[in-house]
Amino acid sequence: MAHERECSFATVGERHLPLLARCFAGPVIRHIHHHGHSAYLTAAFRQARVDEMLGRNTTLLAAAQSIFHLMRRLYRSDYVYRAAIANKIFLGRHSPATTTLLSELRVWRSKADLAMLNGTSTVYEIKTELDNFDRLASQVDAYSRMFDLIYVVTNARQSQHLQSVVPSHVGIIVLSESFTLQVTRDAVSNADNIDIPTVADALRRQELIEMTRTLCGSIPPVPSVRLAAECRQALVKHQARSVHREMVRLLKMRRSFKRDDFRTVPEELVPAYLESGVQASEWSAITERFSCTSIGEVIGL
Repeated sequence: MAHERECSFATVGERHLPLLARCFAGPVIRHIHHHGHSAYLTAAFRQARVDEMLGRNTTLLAAAQSIFHLMRRLYRSDYVYRAAIANKIFLGRHSPATTTLLSELRVWRSKADLAMLNGTSTVYEIKTELDNFDRLASQVDAYSRMFDLIYVVTNARQSQHLQSVVPSHVGIIVLSESFTLQVTRDAVSNADNIDIPTVADALRRQELIEMTRTLCGSIPPVPSVRLAAECRQALVKHQARSVHREMVRLLKMRRSFKRDDFRTVPEELVPAYLESGVQASEWSAITERFSCTSIGEVIGL
């Protein structure tokens, strides 16, 4: 029966794939948690006729899993890549107890797709089959000012072109058709080359003050309105690697997880839960809602 439903669902119209790909983004999860429903999810399910594909009695959790596996085959969006990195690197190779995963971290005029902080900093810029490389040069330049290890995560077809496009210190990871991540070029350590003003700009005000106090011994005795600028000036006198090390420590403090936090999180929804802004202590309640809510209830017809 499950196989028949999956085959039937695979016939969903191509025009509906982008609509379905956004169904379980962080904001949708947050809205479901806080309000019990999502207007976007209801509209998307109605338009794509998900009830006809999977059946009205299918749970929202089963629907989410089916949609994700459909995306893996037919529409490898940014979310599919985020799921691979979150599950196979963050939860697979590392431990949430020692590694912090941040998304959409602002770096100069760019936003890093995913950044991991543990003993060092690693940034992942995702370029899917649906993307172009128009902004890649400026993105890599920005990340090289802040992170130790920089990777572009892409598909096999685009990886060859990337070899000659990105600087030699930038690594390349390929998401295969079988949903494995393969490093085709290792990243080279860049911590000695970071730009301290870029790091200072990316930090929150309190983080900047704390970094200055730690590295300089005290903060400049100036009025509050001038404090951030004076902290930046004080930090540029320090070695890049020392600033990078302290940056990693401070960014790790932004989010803290335990392995057990992910016990009730379906692997297909790990990025959505992480990016929802909902506290980890409430994730089990979200999974319970997904398990008890049917497609018919979502559509409401």
